[in-house]
Amino acid sequence: MHLLLEFIRPHGWLALITMLLVNGVLCYRFGGRTLFVTIPIVGIAYGLLDAAWIRAEMAKPDRDGQPDQDAVYFIGVILRCVFAAAMLFGSFVTAVLLSNAIHARNRKPMTKDGG
Repeated sequence: MHLLLEFIRPHGWLALITMLLVNGVLCYRFGGRTLFVTIPIVGIAYGLLDAAWIRAEMAKPDRDGQPDQDAVYFIGVILRCVFAAAMLFGSFVTAVLLSNAIHARNRKPMTKDGG
């Protein structure tokens, strides 16, 4: 649970819920090809947001001359993007299964005469 909170804390619940809802709606509407667009977009967005967050953290006066930890922060950004991609994939699977279930319910059964 701590890891999940560390993932969410920098940008907040609103960004996470918005990301999942937008991905779910797009995947429901346009199918699987949307996933290949949303994952890079979210990865770039998280990379930019994390870079701004890291710059703000590094600029704080209470850093007390700690050495620059670019590699550690970079690994954190990569892990956060991987975690976001896993959540987007879960949202994608849910949306596609829901779409298939709704479309299956709306299809008319075939009659003997083919109509």
